Amino acid sequence: MLQHSLDSCALVTCTAGLTIPSVFTPHARASERFWEFFTVNIRNRNARQAYYHAVSQFARWCEVRVIHDLATVRPMQVAAHIEHRLVTASKPTVKQQLAAIRALFDWVVVGQAMEMNPAASVRDPKYSVRKGKTLSGNRLASCWIASTPESLSESVTGPSSPS
Repeated sequence: MLQHSLDSCALVTCTAGLTIPSVFTPHARASERFWEFFTVNIRNRNARQAYYHAVSQFARWCEVRVIHDLATVRPMQVAAHIEHRLVTASKPTVKQQLAAIRALFDWVVVGQAMEMNPAASVRDPKYSVRKGKTLSGNRLASCWIASTPESLSESVTGPSSPS
């Protein structure tokens, strides 16, 4: 009994102050899956807040464009939202936001509140960190020269004196 009341407190803490976006409200099952996604599926509080923020931004974007029903959301609309976000946010941020939207829609589809995930086919912005991974031609040559047997023995014993 005590464990059940502790679990209920954790659930209330997770969802305190959060509201469900209107695009999820027309369908009771989608509303339920929305809350389950944020309370059951995501354990990390920071990830939960970031994902909620991303999904809320997408829902507001939908509302402005008069998309009020989850069933009418299409991949083209998700892609347009992602393009819109790239204007004001960095690629890594937008990539995380798309991941949040995809994950939520996956959760809703698995719960049979939607037929398909409209974000599944949307390509994310490509971003990779390459700085410091490869050496340029000049730097590579200087490293190669520094690793010759003569330079290695000098680094251990010191420069040899002329006799």
